[in-house]
Amino acid sequence: MGTFICPHCHHTTPVFLAGGVEREAMKQNVPILGSIPLDESICADADSGRPSVIAEGQDASARSQSFRDIADRVLAGLEVFKNSSASQA
Repeated sequence: MGTFICPHCHHTTPVFLAGGVEREAMKQNVPILGSIPLDESICADADSGRPSVIAEGQDASARSQSFRDIADRVLAGLEVFKNSSASQA
């Protein structure tokens, strides 16, 4: 979560120092799966029991697209892990 999007004017404001996550990910040798903009509707969606990607329906906002992109990267990583485990068996 690297940015806050104002619900009134939609201005994007960085929350964390630039490059910090990237540096730490490299140091820990882990991939960056993505970034989700801070948005008050994520909390409202969670409180209602509906994930943002479901609550928004087919209209993919930047926020819901961020969740989808991260899910795709997780699935791709699991597929790589599954294939490497199968080849070692």
